[in-house]
Amino acid sequence: MTREEAIAEVDRKRQAEPTQTWIASRRDDGWVVARVGVRPSPKPTGTAEQPPPRAPHPAPESVAQRIVTQYGSGG
Repeated sequence: MTREEAIAEVDRKRQAEPTQTWIASRRDDGWVVARVGVRPSPKPTGTAEQPPPRAPHPAPESVAQRIVTQYGSGG
């Protein structure tokens, strides 16, 4: 398929199926027409009254603890 044929096919498919997204793309030595399969996100079912709970985080280490852990205690 040539580039011009692919573009014409995209136009035809867009008119036949306006709710779909069609593109022309080069593949190997020719052109192909492909449908882009992106679905819309689902509609929300309600409203949030507060943010989700925060994930627990480990206690922060001091610089000295990180150095000892990284390089060993030297003993």
